[in-house]
Amino acid sequence: MAASTITRDTWTNDTGTASVPNLDGTVINNAALQNNIYARVDEMFSGAGSYTTLTLGGKLSVEGGQITFPSSQSSSAGANTLDDYEEGSWTPTITGSGGSSGQTYTTQTGRYNKIGNQVTCWFTLTLSAKGTITGSVQIGGIPFTCNSTVYGVMSLGYFENFSTSFVHVAGWLAPSTSAVTIWALTAAAVSTSAIAQADMANNTLMVGVISYRSDT
Repeated sequence: MAASTITRDTWTNDTGTASVPNLDGTVINNAALQNNIYARVDEMFSGAGSYTTLTLGGKLSVEGGQITFPSSQSSSAGANTLDDYEEGSWTPTITGSGGSSGQTYTTQTGRYNKIGNQVTCWFTLTLSAKGTITGSVQIGGIPFTCNSTVYGVMSLGYFENFSTSFVHVAGWLAPSTSAVTIWALTAAAVSTSAIAQADMANNTLMVGVISYRSDT
């Protein structure tokens, strides 16, 4: 069954049936009234006037292929409400839980996606000088703070040039923090341990992904 056809000049109904003949043909053929209808529709889709909510009874199809969220999030507490989408770049850094200084880099690249409160960050980081790192080694610069209740995780797809021989390197992001603590496993160990400056080299390389939830 064909749908109604609406243009600036005509509004016709192509769903006519023998049982409902009065729905066939032109429904509105008045330029002034038609322009007023279009003005109201324009307001609704731009969020102007009193038309700020559009309720659909079925599937949403976007022919243009794009849905744009505002640059400043309009946060919602609704469990079934998508209130944010964002993507961009970030700059990964090597830092320490007790501070750091003097780090330089050959490569520092990062990208992220935020869908609602789910954040995924990809990065490639290569040191050219490890500098001074106090406490546990961390990756800083992530774009959003982790939420206040659950940990985030980091997985490395590739790493090389640590001073210590590790068989596994990963990390976690503690609640309400914005730096990933790096943990590693040696062949002889039975559990991972946070790595320190002595485990790093001046050319340590890490390629990985960080996944966590934010509070917004």
